[in-house]
Amino acid sequence: MKKIFGLLLVFSAFISACDNKDEEDLLCMTPPSPFYFEVVDKTSGENLFEKGTFKFSMVDIINSETNERVSRRKYHLADNNLLLFTAPGWNTEKVNFSFKVGDKKIFDLYVDSSVLNENGCTFTRYNEVKITNANYKKVSEGWDHHKILID
Repeated sequence: MKKIFGLLLVFSAFISACDNKDEEDLLCMTPPSPFYFEVVDKTSGENLFEKGTFKFSMVDIINSETNERVSRRKYHLADNNLLLFTAPGWNTEKVNFSFKVGDKKIFDLYVDSSVLNENGCTFTRYNEVKITNANYKKVSEGWDHHKILID
């Protein structure tokens, strides 16, 4: 018990040694904004994952430059049947991704991102985002939500 009390006392001393200057110098990191893709039938507007036409298990995202699959930890199907993609933006980079369902390529995504540090905070700025090889509509300006229209 005395050892625990002693450790708590030492730990308290370290915590109380911080002054306001230390708090002002704390760094922060805002992760990059994810991309949301709603994949819908061009004619009916129905979500093709919700309808069952596409299965998430059939989705592959390929880095077009390395021809490597993106880890499934970087994308998933959200509760609202939006494809959530979190891979780009962690580094300053220009990358191309190809989105496929089975053997069908549904669209390509180009992302030019910069990781910046201002006032002690690190964040990502998307310099350019392009969707090609598909018709699409930007759903929201506040976040990267796009509706991909499939024939």
